[in-house]
Amino acid sequence: MELWRRSAVLKFGVKGKSEITVDTDKLFRNGSPIPQIAFDITNSIIDKNKATISVYNLVEESRDLIDEADKEEDITVELYLGYGGENFRVFKGEATQAENSWDGTDYITTFKAYDGLKASKKKYNKSHAPKTNYADVVKDALKGLGDTVSGVVIDVKKEISQNGLTLSGATDVIMGKLMAAMPKQNLEFTIQDGIAYVKPAGSMTNPNDIPIISQDTGMIGAPKKTKKGIEFDSLIQRGLTPTRGIELVSKKTKYNGIFIIQKSKYSGETRGSEWKATCTAIRKEAAKPV
Repeated sequence: MELWRRSAVLKFGVKGKSEITVDTDKLFRNGSPIPQIAFDITNSIIDKNKATISVYNLVEESRDLIDEADKEEDITVELYLGYGGENFRVFKGEATQAENSWDGTDYITTFKAYDGLKASKKKYNKSHAPKTNYADVVKDALKGLGDTVSGVVIDVKKEISQNGLTLSGATDVIMGKLMAAMPKQNLEFTIQDGIAYVKPAGSMTNPNDIPIISQDTGMIGAPKKTKKGIEFDSLIQRGLTPTRGIELVSKKTKYNGIFIIQKSKYSGETRGSEWKATCTAIRKEAAKPV
């Protein structure tokens, strides 16, 4: 993908009602003004993915759509970024806040949203008999996410609960308890781009499709070591999602190799200078900070 002529597609809508799409490349090709879309997105394995996305000067009918929601989490938000209309999704979630404002010059519609918001709040209340396989409990607890996430990936080895267990609470809390009950497996639960994963910590979800990140492919500057791993900046591009593997190639050869992204922060705007991703990654061999 050529990393020039940035483009964005913002989709938002209310469950059971219409959806609004703002496509900057389509507007550009039609000779229409490109609207300002500004974003600050943090995707992380440890915390819920969150986003603040603003779009400027929507028509009144589109602005009014967010007032039709009975509650703000009924508003869904998706943002796709790319170049020349070749876009990829960087965020999908439900709103915790949606509002229109006037700054004296522009109407600004702003969304604050989380990925997997409804999924993590899903309640699970069930008792399991002695000699139950923990892996079966994980699968059962995740069944209820079907209408709020687009898929579930589970990689849990058989492990028996000798005394049985009773679980009650929100899904993310239940997953934390189950991970703690199987410490030797070193598992993690995360929702990324609408997909729920329960998998060994430090494992990657794209072993056969590892992109190279270098100065030739969009890296900005050079990687640096932090307390949480290796951090690097890049032009926004496909494949920088937490849980995914990437190959770093830079002049700092000691930081070259295969890494697994733990956190990615996208920041920028369609009509401004900033347009980058800042990523934190751990080395594959170590599955811990280098």
